[in-house]
Amino acid sequence: YRVGQALSGPLCATLLALTLANVGVMPTSHAAYGAVNKYLLPLSVPLLLFGADLRRVLLDTGRLLGAFGVGAVGTVVGTL
Repeated sequence: YRVGQALSGPLCATLLALTLANVGVMPTSHAAYGAVNKYLLPLSVPLLLFGADLRRVLLDTGRLLGAFGVGAVGTVVGTL
């Protein structure tokens, strides 16, 4: 049960699906995957962010958030 404490449920589900697809138990393409990627996946990100404690995120990330911001801005400027 230590694995369950270290890994989240969505991560375990993703790893299981990847393993099943690579072994051949689960198909690698299906019409339902398109609907999931087009509608459900974009909806899941805001729903996860609604549940986030932004104050704690800002305090816990510290300088890492600033480094990420600099990298993101550099990437955007580099593509222009």
